Amino acid sequence: MLLTATERLTMNTRPTNPANARNLNFCGIGSSGSGKTRFWLTPQLLQAHSSYVVVDPKGG
Repeated sequence: MLLTATERLTMNTRPTNPANARNLNFCGIGSSGSGKTRFWLTPQLLQAHSSYVVVDPKGG
């Protein structure tokens, strides 16, 4: 991840109560061709209202 003088990662927006300070990780498990990218990843990226570079190392 490239960060500049004006772009930074912050944890300041997390709740102060550690029980509520959960990350937003996702573990998608499915067989080949089950739609993990098509039905979960693509809609999530389109709803993010940001720019992303997505790399598929296996070329699927």
